[in-house]
Amino acid sequence: MNSQFDFIVVGGGISGIAAALTLAKNGCSVALIEAAPKLGGLLGSQSFFHGNEELVFDYGTHLLRDTGNKVIDDLFIKPFVNKNYERYQILKNGNFFKGKLNASSPFINANFLNPNDYTQGEIELFHNASLSKLIEPKALSEYDNCEEHLCEIFGKTFYENIHRPILKKFYGRNGNDLIPGAHSLLGLSLLMVSTPEKTRELKKDPILNSRIGFHSFHEGISDLVSYYPTNNGIGLWTEELTAKLKDWKVKLYTASEIENINSNQNRIEAVVLKNGEEIQCQHLLWTVSPFSLIKILNPNFFQGRQFEKCSTSLYHFISNEAPLTDLYYFINYEPDMLSFRTTLYSNLQNKNAHHPIRLTVEVISPTPIDPKVAEEKIQKELIQTGIFSKEAILTSVGHFSLPNGFPLPTHSNAMHHADALNYLKSHSQNLTLLGKENANLFFLNQVLTHSHDTALKLHHSFNQDFRQISL
Repeated sequence: MNSQFDFIVVGGGISGIAAALTLAKNGCSVALIEAAPKLGGLLGSQSFFHGNEELVFDYGTHLLRDTGNKVIDDLFIKPFVNKNYERYQILKNGNFFKGKLNASSPFINANFLNPNDYTQGEIELFHNASLSKLIEPKALSEYDNCEEHLCEIFGKTFYENIHRPILKKFYGRNGNDLIPGAHSLLGLSLLMVSTPEKTRELKKDPILNSRIGFHSFHEGISDLVSYYPTNNGIGLWTEELTAKLKDWKVKLYTASEIENINSNQNRIEAVVLKNGEEIQCQHLLWTVSPFSLIKILNPNFFQGRQFEKCSTSLYHFISNEAPLTDLYYFINYEPDMLSFRTTLYSNLQNKNAHHPIRLTVEVISPTPIDPKVAEEKIQKELIQTGIFSKEAILTSVGHFSLPNGFPLPTHSNAMHHADALNYLKSHSQNLTLLGKENANLFFLNQVLTHSHDTALKLHHSFNQDFRQISL
């Protein structure tokens, strides 16, 4: 059985959904191929039963937010965020560091360091900011590694006492083994220093504004609104987007794996599924890992290459008591603790009056951890951090591990990734790479905007090529 489309999109995460919907809305015929039974990827939700009650958990902390681009918001956000969604002008997120819960800001409070280290760190931070005004600022790619970058921005003292132990906790590497910018994935781009009053003055300086954060999430508030379902998980949004894809006649191939890709003179002509179906196309958009595509096109590419990955898992719990904080989520930066980010759904959905209380704890680790050991350790940490009382009963209802984790931001991985992209670009004329890994993006709105804009350009280019052929 053969089918033919203008575009084939591989990968049913938000990047693939956004690209397919954009193309279909502009009149292109589109097929979307996804290996999982449902679309959404990590923007989906899981259901677990506790007794007879169905409980919904997400694959981490995922809130919708306006992009500020009316075209994109009107296509992907506004039609869905109706009365079934909570709205947030302020996101209540905090962190745990040096044995203290910062429940007023997402940024690490450097004041929690011992007085000598803090004083020296502040001197270096302000000195480096003054130097930055005298010399041409470096681009991120001009730094040799993450340590050099952080030391030039924040100073050696803050790096040694704040950043280095945290990088070691989650990545198992020191900053000199990691690429510049690796810290930003962990929410370490800004620090809290000084007092709230002095910070307001300091942030009037553009350089310091890019390095220090307000002491409260009530300050520096964006006009953009965030959203989360009132009675469901973020998977509700991707289910609604899936319905919209069907409305726009996108052909969905879910639970479908790719067996082969037919090419001729560096042009991809068709994708062959494992059930034997051949899907022909004029252009292929690949939104999942580039290595999965190379594995099909050139398995020899992997000879002699070693890829370093983090273990990433999600642990879902219920509690018989409401949390002692009104935070929506927080990050645990304590080096001796296991947790990364904890999402408190009941606070997000304003449902602390109803039991059970749901929460998800993300764990990022350089090496895999036994789930039972992790569950017990996390339960203790939720009490040690002051999120729950000592009397709270925290019960595990399930866990999920990302099959392949995620690539460590090391120099060797970055080199392999660059080689993969260069190989694919040089061997496939009608291939476009999208998504987090292919476009070096991390945040939802970045992926959404990039996928929409790229798909729109492809649509315009496709129309021009078609008109030329017609003439």
